[in-house]
Amino acid sequence: MTPSVFVVDPFSSGNRYASEFRKLRPGVRRYAVLSHEHVNPKLFKSFNPNDFEQTFHWAVEADRQRLANASRPAIVVAGCETGVVVADELASELGCVGNNPSTSSWRRNKYRMAERLRAAPSRLRNIPCQLCATASEVEAWCRDQELSECIVKPVDSAGSDNVRRCQATLDDLKPHVDKILNCRNLTGSSNDCVLAQERIEGTEYVVDQVSWEGAHYLVAVFRYFKRQGPNKSIIYDTMELLEPTSSEVRGVVEYTRGVVAESVLLRAK
Repeated sequence: MTPSVFVVDPFSSGNRYASEFRKLRPGVRRYAVLSHEHVNPKLFKSFNPNDFEQTFHWAVEADRQRLANASRPAIVVAGCETGVVVADELASELGCVGNNPSTSSWRRNKYRMAERLRAAPSRLRNIPCQLCATASEVEAWCRDQELSECIVKPVDSAGSDNVRRCQATLDDLKPHVDKILNCRNLTGSSNDCVLAQERIEGTEYVVDQVSWEGAHYLVAVFRYFKRQGPNKSIIYDTMELLEPTSSEVRGVVEYTRGVVAESVLLRAK
């Protein structure tokens, strides 16, 4: 039987899912699911509703009911960072393969990610951080950690959205913390807290991989370069695709697979 494919937030490069599934499985039924009503306009402009037979809105109760009664078998994928939590929930409701909804925050909330790694038996390295509701709390944490500066960002956004290097003084922290708390982040969520992180020096890597039934398949490894933008913002500058067999990459991939093992719990089929 040909499955139905549900793409949650088919934005950015995730808007390619519909055409790729059509190539792989001619006749597959493709549906878009929008995770919430506050979609960032920069992301939404990449959405092509004509690629799908129907668009559902997760926030609309009638659409939720239609999704619950959707035909099986089904495949659910998150098309964008914004769709991770809803994709977990929808896959669970439809009884198809997906990540455990009770652990979604391990994959979307940067503080919960770090907590998970700190609590894991393997004790994987992670950046010291603290969840804070006010600039005063950030200042106090920096003082306790003996930090003269820190990184302040939304706890569950993406990219370099409102990521800023701050001096550990209330005068420098308060304007940026207040800015974050008074706006929605790139994913469309309200910011009710900020994440303060120790600023570390080093090379940044991004590892793209797919994990299936305990096996990990490496897709690509990039070395990222950033620079400081206006008002101490942090901007992605360039990225370099690395040779997958290099000694530099092997260590990064090994660490990433350890993180995946701690942060992803797949439900049974």
